[in-house]
Amino acid sequence: MKKSRGRPNLGKTETIRQRAINVYLPTEEMIEKWKSEAERYGVPLSRFVVEVVDDAIRKNPAGMTPREQLEQELEKLRNDYRLSLERIRLIETSLAERDATVAEYRAELSKSKRPEVGDIAHMMGPVLAHFKENESLRMDDAYDVFGFSPSDSKKLRSLKASMGLLIYNGLVEKGIDEWRWIGERRRKGRRSSGKR
Repeated sequence: MKKSRGRPNLGKTETIRQRAINVYLPTEEMIEKWKSEAERYGVPLSRFVVEVVDDAIRKNPAGMTPREQLEQELEKLRNDYRLSLERIRLIETSLAERDATVAEYRAELSKSKRPEVGDIAHMMGPVLAHFKENESLRMDDAYDVFGFSPSDSKKLRSLKASMGLLIYNGLVEKGIDEWRWIGERRRKGRRSSGKR
């Protein structure tokens, strides 16, 4: 009996056609890449393809996800990523604007001074003189009555501080748009209650 050349027949030759599949790749570059990968691992191309496919099936027993679906999911993720980046940029811009506004407010607050005791004393005389002749003072009329402009922040602070002191001591009450002198009424009420 003559020995055949090549590999020994282990009963697989009869089923070779039933076990064969034809794979048509999209490009010639892809087949060259697969061949070079098979050579790198030192296995025939058919065995390389079998190993890679079998490994993919073991890793994903639920089945293969179609490439089109993967591309759609990837595109959705890219869009979500772009939208998230845009939201982050808007939030960062808003925070930067808020920080700048807070810094401006702090700077303005540090510039504004509380009225000195001398300023209150200086304004208190004219305020008391006005209330001696009038029972009330409209806020809009205060500039004309005391002879200063609305832009004179120092005198305005002094006026407000003077009124605040009078309100605190129960001599003046603040209305919607005016200050009213109530000192005399309280004194009269105290005298009448003391006579009893």
